[in-house]
Amino acid sequence: FQVRGEVSAANADGIYFRGSAGYGWVLNGENQDSDYAGDNRTLEFSRAINGIDGSRVVDFKGGLGVEFSFGAQKKHRFAPLVGYSYHTQQMNMTDGNQVVPDLGPFPGLNSSYDAVWSGAWVGADFLLDLEGKGLVTLHLERHWPKYTAKANWNLRDDFAHPVSFEHEANGRGWVMELGWRNRPAHNNWVWGASMTLQRWTTSSGIDRTFLVIPAPPCNGNCYAETRLNEANWSSRSINVTLSKAFNP
Repeated sequence: FQVRGEVSAANADGIYFRGSAGYGWVLNGENQDSDYAGDNRTLEFSRAINGIDGSRVVDFKGGLGVEFSFGAQKKHRFAPLVGYSYHTQQMNMTDGNQVVPDLGPFPGLNSSYDAVWSGAWVGADFLLDLEGKGLVTLHLERHWPKYTAKANWNLRDDFAHPVSFEHEANGRGWVMELGWRNRPAHNNWVWGASMTLQRWTTSSGIDRTFLVIPAPPCNGNCYAETRLNEANWSSRSINVTLSKAFNP
């Protein structure tokens, strides 16, 4: 479940801005934590299916561009944009249940994996005025984020805490949002609906694990680096919107 606020505006010179902020609560789902003896997720020797109580997501985004009008009476608008976005997924792992090997529930699991996708994007906004039938909006975005993540595996005594391992990689993503709303009259509030699709992925990066080794040369913490194959994120959402237009 997510709540999001968005503002878009253009001045008399056609400078166009769109920004948004959102906060989401994870209400249902599960986490799978697997270990493999082979490369590319082969020879799985451990799998736990866990709860995700307390997980949440936070999103910020802003873009700036120039607005152009077109069509009959120039009622339709188009704005190319450049911007910056920040998205974080704070995922908790609770209620442990070991299924490979089949050992069943285990107590004390309270691990976390916090991922951040942040970076520049380019895109375009289309606003199509259907006169008495409302306004159709289309947002298209192409992103080039930096992916970073930090994890705390609380039940692993051989891992350091509160940061057990971290991930770094360069990514790419795309976002499409299609919406419709009634055309406001006299600055009234109007209802609408929108659908958002997004898909993000990374190239190979770095997996850096912090180990507790009480012997030279570590005498405490050491770290080991290996390849992070990739990280993936995709989502689909249907939103009910409430909008208000302010006309000069």
